[in-house]
Amino acid sequence: MSTRIMKHNPAFLSREELVASFVARQEDLAFVLDHIADNTGASSQHLLIVAPRGMGKTTLVLRAAEAVRTDARLSAIWFPLVYAEETYEVTAAGELWLEGLRHLGEQTKNAELLEAHRELRRERDEQRLYDRALGRMLQFAEEHDKRILLVVENLHMLLDEQISKADAWKL
Repeated sequence: MSTRIMKHNPAFLSREELVASFVARQEDLAFVLDHIADNTGASSQHLLIVAPRGMGKTTLVLRAAEAVRTDARLSAIWFPLVYAEETYEVTAAGELWLEGLRHLGEQTKNAELLEAHRELRRERDEQRLYDRALGRMLQFAEEHDKRILLVVENLHMLLDEQISKADAWKL
């Protein structure tokens, strides 16, 4: 019998496996969820989670997103939108919203959102792409009377290495 070696990646776990395997960092999860629950004003307070590689950041944010999905109080207010761990395809501010629109369409299985994503992929004007992709995401939020909870890992790489400084400030 051969041994199969795999690196642990919580993104490959089912939702049930993620919840069942989340045994540590309960205080951190409670802190994150309290922070999300407290964001009820006109402007949200962002939360950055910073730690060395392998410390459980991905597991924590995925578990928090799952808690938001399943907690009646939080899911009534928030729609968690989880980006891939690395979003290498994002090289401009508008592309971040375009990628968000794709994830939104995939997570909701909404054909209209997926079609909007396909259409906007052909947009060459960066400002129009930014406005239209973000506008469509905000329209979804308004239609569902929810706020979108963006879960974007490795944001420092995106802002520092993948997009221009002007776009980083724009975001």
